[in-house]
Amino acid sequence: MLDTSPKLRASYSWASVVKATTILRDGFHFCVGESNLSIWFDKWSSHSTLAQFVNYVHVSDMNLNLKVILHNGEWN
Repeated sequence: MLDTSPKLRASYSWASVVKATTILRDGFHFCVGESNLSIWFDKWSSHSTLAQFVNYVHVSDMNLNLKVILHNGEWN
């Protein structure tokens, strides 16, 4: 939501939120939750899915999730 741009016919409320995103972004952080997100195919970073940055994902790695690399909220 905080990576959006103003739309021509946006409501006053939405336009105000969009204008405030630079300030709001500093107060928000990404929370993984239960870490069931796919390492490769879910957008858990602020950029895009990791699969978009590699040529292919090996079939044995297709089902890897963040639980594999996160332990007690820390990167493994």
